[in-house]
Amino acid sequence: QTVKAISYKQLRAQAQKIDIAAITRTITDIDKNLTENHAQMQKIKALIAELEPWEPLNEIPLETKYVKSIAGTVPLSSYLPFLQSLEKATQKLEIEKISDSAKGANLAITFVKTKGKTIMKILDEYHFEKRLFANDIPRNEMRALEQEKKQAAENIKKLKNGIKNLKPNREPLGMAIEYLGWEIEKLEAAANGKKTRYLISIAAWAKKKSVKLLRNTLREISP
Repeated sequence: QTVKAISYKQLRAQAQKIDIAAITRTITDIDKNLTENHAQMQKIKALIAELEPWEPLNEIPLETKYVKSIAGTVPLSSYLPFLQSLEKATQKLEIEKISDSAKGANLAITFVKTKGKTIMKILDEYHFEKRLFANDIPRNEMRALEQEKKQAAENIKKLKNGIKNLKPNREPLGMAIEYLGWEIEKLEAAANGKKTRYLISIAAWAKKKSVKLLRNTLREISP
């Protein structure tokens, strides 16, 4: 690989031309937005996974003056005894099995309010886990979440393209940082000079092409 020699003058010109602060802000913003969109993507995927077992549900649970509906999950091991207890408590109820999932049997239960206390007691006894929904059926919620997921994916794609657009700045930025590093070394050298009664110690910075001339000159005045 060919190494390209760069003069101090070229480095200084590059450092004066490039806006390091602006590039740093852009990188910070991209990193922040990528983190946020990836987190949003994971959150949406988790919500969709929670709704998938409920996708066949055609109506969200409602409550009227006389009737109440509840959706939720009961452990599969308790499913049959749970049904028997409900049917024994009252015939005025309707049980719709929506699906089975890892958590258990997902059900929609509708009953008359006069039997509400009895039904709720049975639900608690069999560890029935209630499931609340937004103002729409799960299928429509999932569609909305898929759109949000698509938007997050598009955002991530744009941000990655933004990273690609920063690549041309890599070499100029490196040159500018190199120049600033040299300038800091020069300042440190200037600050490190020492003086005693008989000796003066100076730490200094010089261009490479001037080192030999400087050394010879110092030898002439201080043999």
